[in-house]
Amino acid sequence: MIERGVHRNAVIVALANKLARIAWAVLRKETGFDRSYPIAA
Repeated sequence: MIERGVHRNAVIVALANKLARIAWAVLRKETGFDRSYPIAA
C-alpha cells in the first residue's frame, strides 16, 4: 500500500481496524480463530 501512495499512518490504522474486528468476532463467538476460510482478493 505504501508504494501506491497511501500514507503510512493510513496503512497502520487499516491493519489495526482489521485486527480489532477479528478479535471482536472471536470474543463474540467464543471460539478460536480459524484461518482455513478463503482469503478475499
